[in-house]
Amino acid sequence: MSSPRRLIFATSVEGMLKGLGPRAGASLRAGLRLRGFDVDRLPAAFPVEEWTPQVRFIATTAFPELPLEAGLRKLGYAYMMGWKDTLMGSAVSSLLRVVGPVRSLPRLDRAFRTANNFTTSKAELLSATSARLHLSDVYGLPTLWQGVLEGGLALINRQGEVQVEDAQPPGVTLFITWR
Repeated sequence: MSSPRRLIFATSVEGMLKGLGPRAGASLRAGLRLRGFDVDRLPAAFPVEEWTPQVRFIATTAFPELPLEAGLRKLGYAYMMGWKDTLMGSAVSSLLRVVGPVRSLPRLDRAFRTANNFTTSKAELLSATSARLHLSDVYGLPTLWQGVLEGGLALINRQGEVQVEDAQPPGVTLFITWR
């Protein structure tokens, strides 16, 4: 029996481009089209193998002044800033602000299901202001997801830090603290 296809949902691309603002201008979109990835004509879902190289391209194009890993981290943060302005993101981020990190971290699987059909999470609450989060599959982009969680903290109006604790492919373990 073959394993299910790992799919990224087009809403992820929409959120990322919204979050990049002017950095996602005509030249970035044209570059993606030249690479065979037309963001204006995406199917509802597409294989992660098609998406991962595009994410790296977007990070290096949008943040040319940064090394790739730092650009991916900023891209993850930008994704969350754009995601909150999507229909689904607006509703979910409002709820997350109300319930806070202690109650929302164990429920991240639901939020991740708006991005893809395969990433699962397991949160281990360590204290009232810290947690360890294991993500099952980050498709070789752990710092992107570090930025996603940093953006998540910002969305719920919390200051904090997210550190990559262990990046064993295909997943990552992140250590998160907040105030």
